[in-house]
Amino acid sequence: MRTLGLGLAIGLWGLLGLAPTAAALEIYTYTGNTYDSVSGSYTTSMRITGSIQTPVPLGPNLILQDVSAGILSYSFNDGLQTLAGGTPAAASFLFSTDAAGVIVDWTVQLSGSPGAIVSNGPPVPGSDIIDSGSGLGGFGRVTGTGSGATAQGSWVHVFVPEPSTAGLLLLGLFGLARAGRQAH
Repeated sequence: MRTLGLGLAIGLWGLLGLAPTAAALEIYTYTGNTYDSVSGSYTTSMRITGSIQTPVPLGPNLILQDVSAGILSYSFNDGLQTLAGGTPAAASFLFSTDAAGVIVDWTVQLSGSPGAIVSNGPPVPGSDIIDSGSGLGGFGRVTGTGSGATAQGSWVHVFVPEPSTAGLLLLGLFGLARAGRQAH
């Protein structure tokens, strides 16, 4: 009788979808071009790389819209330092998208300890800097910089779906079948 109750419980749990499920994620990954101007510990083989995670895709036809509040997590590296959602940092994420929601322009600005990371889409008027990273030493001294102005980097969008409910359905059917077999 005890196994009958367990089989029914598993069956209902799976069929009703009471099992915890993970939410879907939208992951946008950035790869910048290598730096062409460096100082300190930065080298011309370094670049900015990073990613952001959002619960929903960026909308179509955005024009440098601030989406900072919708970012679940982020992590960017400039070759020497990583600034991420878990580190004390001030972050700003502005994106422009085309009609399909593809990122075509952006301004990502991160600052914290030990420095700052900035990435821009097409060059900002009055500046030819696209990507830059800077490390700060004691008393806010800049200990080195890396910057690139030859070409903008690129974004890749990946959708990570939530776990399929088919597994829960199969578990529920298995539990009900087991319960039915135990009853006879």
